[in-house]
Formats: sequence, C-alpha cells, structure tokens
Amino acid sequence: QFGPVKVTEVCHLWRAIILDIPSAWSWIYMHTIKEKRNMARYLSTFIERSQQCMLHIHIPVLYMPNRGCEMLQQVLSSLIPASHRIQCLSTPIWLFQSLDADVTFPNLLCLRFNEEANRLLDVYEFSNKNKFPRLQILLTSYCCWTQSPWDDQKVALPPLKHLTIEASKCSTWVEVITACAETLVTLNIRGPLVDCGIPRICIKFPMLQRLKVDNTFAEDEDELFWPLEASTPSLISYEELTKRYKALEPIHRDVKTVTHLRTDNLELLPAFPALRTVQLVSMSVDYTERCALDFVEKLEEGIPYCPMLERFLFCIGDWAEISKPALIQRDLNARIERAGRAIEFKFVGPMDLPSLPGQTLVCGTDSQCRYDQEPYLVYM
Repeated sequence: QFGPVKVTEVCHLWRAIILDIPSAWSWIYMHTIKEKRNMARYLSTFIERSQQCMLHIHIPVLYMPNRGCEMLQQVLSSLIPASHRIQCLSTPIWLFQSLDADVTFPNLLCLRFNEEANRLLDVYEFSNKNKFPRLQILLTSYCCWTQSPWDDQKVALPPLKHLTIEASKCSTWVEVITACAETLVTLNIRGPLVDCGIPRICIKFPMLQRLKVDNTFAEDEDELFWPLEASTPSLISYEELTKRYKALEPIHRDVKTVTHLRTDNLELLPAFPALRTVQLVSMSVDYTERCALDFVEKLEEGIPYCPMLERFLFCIGDWAEISKPALIQRDLNARIERAGRAIEFKFVGPMDLPSLPGQTLVCGTDSQCRYDQEPYLVYM
C-alpha cells in the first residue's frame, strides 16, 4: 500500500533501489494517507515514479471535498494526464462525476464506486462507449442508476464481464443489465427487489457463470419481485439471500446446470439437480441446528435428495451459540455415512466460508488486484 515511501526513508541504498522499480509505485492506495491535504501530492508522486507502468488507484469515499476546492483540482490534474495508464480505478462517485466529459480511459479494465451510502448514478455517465473501451469489471454497489425523463440516450457499455448493480424503483438498472447481457460472466444484484411497475423481460445470458441475488436489505420480504425471466445455460454458481425461508423455488428458475449454491433457505435444494456444494448461511441460532438436523433426516429417509451433492457447509455467525459444534458435526457426518451418502458436512465460521467459483475478480492477468463481489453475509 504505502510501502514504497517508507522504504525510501530507510537509507540511501534502499531509496535508490525502490526508485529504480517503477512497478512498486503503480499501486496507489490513498486511504493510507493520514492528512487529506497530502492526497494530491502523494498521488502525483506515485504517478510520476511509476513511469509508464499501468496504474491501480484506490481513492476512498472518506475524501469528499467540495467540487470547487483546490484539493479536488489538484487530484484531477494528476489523474487526467495519466488516464491512459489507469487499469483499475476505485473511486467515490463525486470524483468520477467531476471529470470532464471528454476524458477517456482507454486501458481501464476495472471501475469500482466505493460508496457506503446510496448515491445517484446517471445513465448519461455511460452514454459513450469510447470513454471506457476495454472496461470489463463494473462494480456499482450503493449506486442508484437513474435517467432523466427528458433524456432519451441509451445505456452504452463496453462488453462487460463482471457487473455488480443495485436494484431500484425504476427500470434503469434492468436496462443496464440488458445492455451487457451477452458478455456477462458474473452478475451481482443487490436489492431491494420490489414491484414498482417494472415489466418482466425475457433475457438470455449465454456466458453467465455466477449469479448472486441479495434481497436481505429489503424492508418487507413479501414484496419481492424478480423482473428477469432469464436463460442461463452456463450458470455454475448461484447465490440467493432473500429471507424467504419457506419458499420451495429459487427466484431465478434456470438452475439445472448449477453445481455450487449459497443460500439462506434449505428448502431450495431439491430445485438444483446438479448440485455438488451447498453453503447455507445461518439466520438464527435455532435455525442453525434445525436446518442441519432436517438435512440429515431427509438423507436418512432414503429420498433421492440432491443425488450429486458432495459437500455441505453451514456458515455460523460469531454470535451463533451452538453447543459443542464439533461433536454435533461428527455425529451428523456419522449419520450421513450410515445413510449411504458420501457427503462432507461441516460447520464453518464467516472467515472460513470459501468463495464460490467465479466470485474473485482480477483486473488483469498480471496483477494481484482483486475484489470480492461482496463480503459473505451472516444476519441476525
């Protein structure tokens, strides 16, 4: 992160060595700077010393100066001349929207808006494909896509592979998904998914391998509305967190190819004929043990329940007080074995929950710049 500057302070030899390694200066994480007024100065220094290396720049949301202030102009004056070298940009929306319309990012692969509260993102910002011709990863959590009623411009996006988007009460977010459906490999949709007059659409995602639907932020789960009648012939990972604990069908129906599932509802499992791995997210202490026992009892009944299942992970929050989880786990595994099924059953904590296939995004084949589409969630 801020290591190169610290290395220069050790001795003259170390300073000479680190100054002779441009790639060491190409990772610019501004959140490590204690004084906000120094942000522009350090940004300029890192960009200069990285020479012609591709840049990975992270500017945290905590830097929110007024648009006309001197510091903002200094930041922009460093970013704009180097825009052709930026490969990965994580930024607050206010800075992105402060850029002139003619500023382009010809080599940008990953764009992430690192907001912590809902911000408006107008379609106008993405009405020109030439602005980000190589963009593959667009992460827009906590961004509400909007479009002015008098603005008839269509969403124009490059062929995205990875998209994180937040649902809203207008249909703009659906139009954004539709604009890049042909090329998406992973799609992460964050609710609330509410019925507000959005028409259902039929859509095909020929390359989609991972789909996540998270509606846990909705105030009333009974209002859930899913506007996509989607075909997903390549889907292997599916995540549904919707607080619909008694639902028997997933909200996305084309799941015949799914091998990895993360959900908060055990009742969904029979809908996945090719399932090999399940991650069940715990909702409450009672729910934790009850679902574990229900799962094993179904196997003992001899019902052809998830015939290809190999692994069952039960994520337990730090607050979940299961008595003697190791003993319970051993007992349940023994019962599964006696039932004639070769399934590994295991309780895991939040930090031990493995990623699903396709979850970790890399903004370049030669980089270590990774963004999980989301942190795993364990709810009260």
